[in-house]
Amino acid sequence: MEIKAVTANLLDCRVDAIIIGHFEGAKTPEGEAASVDRALGGAISRLVEKGDIKGKAGEVTILHSLGKLPAERIAVVGLGKRNELDANKVRAATAEVCRYLRNRGAVGLASALLGAGVIPSAIAAQAM
Repeated sequence: MEIKAVTANLLDCRVDAIIIGHFEGAKTPEGEAASVDRALGGAISRLVEKGDIKGKAGEVTILHSLGKLPAERIAVVGLGKRNELDANKVRAATAEVCRYLRNRGAVGLASALLGAGVIPSAIAAQAM
């Protein structure tokens, strides 16, 4: 497996799937997830409103971009409660979503920095 850390616009990544995080109890997507949501015409927001995306730790929801993004799929991974987030929870969420995608044939993945802004970016990056 090859892992690279690069700075890029997530919306421009040509990969099998992009990964974004969502906190339990959050009413709307935040950060990079909000940008992806806008590109998908509010699809993530609608799923949050309907209760299909709850943000529980390790929960994975897949959406298809239907050509609205270069990535074929979007994986929304639950990060649990914002005030309980730490490096171990980021590590576990990353492992869960990567296993889930690998088992569905995804090879190339791009991810937002999960938990950045709640925990220091350097810690989030190392955990991922």
